[in-house]
Order: sequence, then C-alpha cells, then structure tokens
Amino acid sequence: MNKRIISIASLSLASMLISPAQHAADLTTIRTTDLTIKPILIDPVLVLIAPKINPVYVQKWGKDTYNCGSITRPCSTINQGVYRVASTSAPYSSASVSNIYVGPGKYTENVSIKKNGIRITSTHGTDSTIIKASNTQHDAVYIASDGVYFGKKTKGFTLTGSVDSSGLFSTGSYGQVMGNKAINNGARGFQFGNSSIAIGAAIPGEPLAGGAPAEPLINQTNVLVYYNIAVGNGEGGFYFSDFDNSTVKYNEAHNNLQTSGGFFGFGSGFWIDMDSNNDRFEYNIATGNDMSGFFYRRFGVTDQIARYNQSSENLSHGFMLMGDVLTINRNTATNNAEDGFHFMGYDQVVEFGYNTAVGNIGTGITVSTEMVAGLSSFNNFHHNNLINNDSIANPGHNNCGLTNNFKYDGVIGNNNFWGNMYTAGPGTDPADDVCGFFSLLTTPASTMN
Repeated sequence: MNKRIISIASLSLASMLISPAQHAADLTTIRTTDLTIKPILIDPVLVLIAPKINPVYVQKWGKDTYNCGSITRPCSTINQGVYRVASTSAPYSSASVSNIYVGPGKYTENVSIKKNGIRITSTHGTDSTIIKASNTQHDAVYIASDGVYFGKKTKGFTLTGSVDSSGLFSTGSYGQVMGNKAINNGARGFQFGNSSIAIGAAIPGEPLAGGAPAEPLINQTNVLVYYNIAVGNGEGGFYFSDFDNSTVKYNEAHNNLQTSGGFFGFGSGFWIDMDSNNDRFEYNIATGNDMSGFFYRRFGVTDQIARYNQSSENLSHGFMLMGDVLTINRNTATNNAEDGFHFMGYDQVVEFGYNTAVGNIGTGITVSTEMVAGLSSFNNFHHNNLINNDSIANPGHNNCGLTNNFKYDGVIGNNNFWGNMYTAGPGTDPADDVCGFFSLLTTPASTMN
C-alpha cells in the first residue's frame, strides 16, 4: 500500500475528504512532529436547517423532524414545537405572538421555553392535555423568556410529575399563564420568581430576622395569571417574588401541603413574597390548605390590592397580611383554623373595608402587637361583617370579632357589623366583641354590609 505524508500545516478541508474507494485503496497518514494519526472515515452528514414557522402543530402521533410542525406533519413533543416555532419581538400581545397548538394526550417531558413571543395552547383542554415531568427533579414547565402566553381559558394543560420542583416555574415578563392545573407536584403548583431566604442583619422596620435575600431575585413585570388551579402540591399552591405591576385573578388553590420548611408561607394557597410591588389579587379562592389561604410577607412587598378573594377552611389564617400600602377590600374569610384576617405587624393599611369574617376558630381580625408607631398605620376600617368568630388566642373571650393590640394610633372603625344575622354588637354572644389590649373607636352598623 502506498503512503502519502501530508504536512499538518498544508491540510485543507478538501484534502481531508476521502471517498470510500480511496480509503479502501490507500491509507493516508497524517504526521506531526511527535504523533502519527490515522484518520477514521466518517460518512458525510447532511445537516438540514428548516426555516422557523408559525403556527406549529404538535400531536402524539406526530414525529419530531427538522421540518415538522405543519398541520399534516406535526411534531410529537412540545419541546420540538418550541424549537420549530418562530419567535417574535416586543411589544408582545395576544395578536402578535406566534402559536403552538398541542393536541390531546400525555406528554412526558420537561418543557423548557427560552424563546420570546410565543403562545402555547391545547386544542382539547386542560384535562385532556397532560405534561408529566420526565425528570422528576425539575419543573414540568420552565419559562425563562418574555412574551410567553402559556395556556388559555379552557385551553391549558395539566402539569404534574415533578417530585422536587414545581408544576410551572416562570421568570418571564409581559406574558400570561392561563387555564392550567398543577396537581401533586413536590414543590409549588405555580412559582413566579426564585425563592430565597432572608439573611443578614434585619432592616429597620422589618418584622422578621434577616434583611436581604440570600441570592438575587429575578424581576418580573406585567404578567397575567388567570384561571389556574393548584391542588395537592407539596409546598403550596402559588408563589410570587419580585413580581411587579401584575394581576392574579380567578385562580384556585385547594388542599396544598406543607411537606418541607417551617416558615409561615410554605403550604399556603397564595404566597406573595419579597419585593413584589403594585399587584392586584382579585377573585381568587383558597380552601383547605395546610397553612394560610393568602400570605403576604413584607420585605419590600408594597402597594398591594386584594379584592373579592375567598379563603375558607385553611389550617392557619384565612389571610396573613404584612406589607406597605395594603388595600384589602371585599374579601371573605370563613371557617379557618385560626384568624380570618391576621395583620402580622409593620403594616401600613390604607383601607380595610367591606370584608367578611365568619365562623373562624380564631379572631375575625387580629391587629398584632408588632404594629409599631411610626412604621405602622391602620386606616379606614369600615363596613366589615364580623360574625360568629371564636377566639383561641384570648382566654375568657369566645366571640372576638376584632383583637386590637395596636396601641399607638388606634384603629378607627365605622359602620362595621358585629354579631350574627339578628344581633348587632359589639358585645357578648351572640354578637362578636372587641378584644385585645386596646379599645376600638367605632360606630357600629345595625345590619350587615
């Protein structure tokens, strides 16, 4: 066999292409100063790149190929659908984003979305379209880009199978999560933003130890979270951190658990955490959760409006509230194992009106001793209904509508109804009374608001 010696410096792509016939007849050796390399024949590989398309179709009976995604040649996985779809640029809207339509069935994969400006919806609805995490240590769905519209009312997904993470984890802005159901995941059902403990010296005016997150938070803004359901998840239903200028509406959290962590928020239906600003929580429902139905933790939580929410039969408070510039209107807390509404401390309450606390084992409303002069205020307490609440925290009292422990500026209330359907208060049973260390200045109402 003839051998040709080729200088490594003189190699070109053309000189290294060897046909099968040539290879069989002639072994070429490439020699450097101290190494002789015998090349292995590699058959030529044709790499095809198809243009991205809109819309993209995904079906269980489809096939993942380089050019899949048409209605007649759908992809078989959602991840391949994400790869094939064309991305769009800001500003994002429901009319401008590209679409992925997913057919019914169980998709065993961890869906990762890192492309801007896309919408993913199911064609046959939430219960018929299931995403089960293939890697149980990771989230079933991970969104790390902006302008992502995941799901639609009645056209979302069931998210399950994550043992160590959440059904959906998102850090994107200018998007929407709608119409989905997260069931029996090990962490949260839906998590918006990374979770972090607070460490270091306490910031003046903060009620809990630690003043800064252990790791940087990821800011999200202008997100809509509508019509989602979280059931039986291991660390709570919904979680939000560094979540700004957003609306959370028509969601439900039922029977979520506290399987790890001892902090108040774990196991709550809705946890609004660090540095969340200017948000609206409206028409949400929390029932039967291991901790509070709704939990607001101060640490930069400000300008929050909670209206028309319902919290019942939770194993802690209906609403546990802590934050700056809180407006709490027209919410209902019934039959919770502790207080209906519990203000933990260092709150600045702008308005607390037209709320109803009925049949809670604790007090209807507790204003904590941690409320501090100069840092706290409780204004505009009016037109609330406080009916048949007990008081496990006030020995000698069994009918506390309000436990007022805020000794500085006082709580001034007008036109609140204390009692049952037939007896006005405040006063002894069957009316609800005012308990605590300090009195309430009030003009009671004689009928329910």
